[in-house]
Amino acid sequence: MQNRSPDPNRDARVVPLRSDSRPGPGAANVPWIPTERPPATSRLGQRTCRARLGSTASLVSRNGKPVMHLAHQPARLLPDRRSGLGQCGLFAVDIVGFTAPYRDDDIQVYMHESLYGMLETAFDRSDVRWADCSHEDRGDGVLIVAPAIIPAAMLAPIPDRLRALIRRHNRVSCEAAHIQLRTAVHLGPIHHDGHGFIGADVNFLCRLLNARQLKYRLAGSPTEIGLITSDYFYSNVIRRQPSFVDPALFDSVRIRIKETRARAWVYLPSA
Repeated sequence: MQNRSPDPNRDARVVPLRSDSRPGPGAANVPWIPTERPPATSRLGQRTCRARLGSTASLVSRNGKPVMHLAHQPARLLPDRRSGLGQCGLFAVDIVGFTAPYRDDDIQVYMHESLYGMLETAFDRSDVRWADCSHEDRGDGVLIVAPAIIPAAMLAPIPDRLRALIRRHNRVSCEAAHIQLRTAVHLGPIHHDGHGFIGADVNFLCRLLNARQLKYRLAGSPTEIGLITSDYFYSNVIRRQPSFVDPALFDSVRIRIKETRARAWVYLPSA
């Protein structure tokens, strides 16, 4: 009789990850998963194929031992040019006057690091786990994409939480390192090609962030943050769930940037 050594992976088989699906060294900070499925004959494979993002079900092998708990796994976005990422929450921020002459490299590094720390805290406190989101650095700002499984309404209170954090930062920092932030929020389908986020809704979000109506209002205000949202986000999120942010605090504006003509909504917290 042939002596067969036990296979330690028999009870929980894992398909090797495809090396060609990994983003390149210069790719954005985007989690990724392989495109192959585990074999359907494996119990682990069957449960993995049935699992959905955000599931809290534990995966167990035949011997009853837990293999993975999806509640602790970050939401997965596919960096594949053939795959859309669904209706994602889009959030962009930009530090006002980041490249001003009185801000040398040391100041900019300090502000840049502080911004990421405040973003992580504000997102986590809003129950939008920073670890579950993906982001691209834009030098003086950040583009953040929340997974489609995150309710869009959870993005609404983030600017107010950011404002409190910025206020504390400004109190303990020199004047040259004070931060005033422009923020924009939108909702829409996007794509990732392995290098960055692309799509009409990403372009529109950036146009919102650079709207002169937001810039002009912030320039004359002592507030730490200004928010602009698309009409789609305001109508379907802000106005329908006013417990997050009072819709009456927003002013309607018409933006005109390049070929973009649209209605948007601006909110500046009171000083």
